[in-house]
Amino acid sequence: GHTLVHYLYTGTYQTLETKSDDAASMTHIKFKQALLVFAIATMYELPDLEGLAKEQIRTHGSLMALDEVLDTTKKCTWFPKMAWSWFHEYLQDRVKEQFDLDYAYFTRKVYINSVGDGALHKFMTCHLLETFTEKLT
Repeated sequence: GHTLVHYLYTGTYQTLETKSDDAASMTHIKFKQALLVFAIATMYELPDLEGLAKEQIRTHGSLMALDEVLDTTKKCTWFPKMAWSWFHEYLQDRVKEQFDLDYAYFTRKVYINSVGDGALHKFMTCHLLETFTEKLT
């Protein structure tokens, strides 16, 4: 809520200060905050705030492994309800990067556990099938 109110008054992106002893935890927290802000900005049609949230997602997501990004996304209850968006394309880009690095990654337990069995799993399965098909043709 703070980020939305702050944006409405100042036009800038600001989250409440969070404390963490390690940088990895802080990155995960900032990424999750950005995901939530993105969802709210999309829902309330605030394109400038949406753009600011995208920057934060890209910044913090680039410091996380794909399975960490997916695990965080899986825990966001809004994802199954969300219409197609930039974030879906962001996930697709991350998958393609990982596929080019190591396609066997998608058979490992760390990946399988990160997508769960809900809407994210369905989305990722469809996209992986498309990616495999593109590579085979």
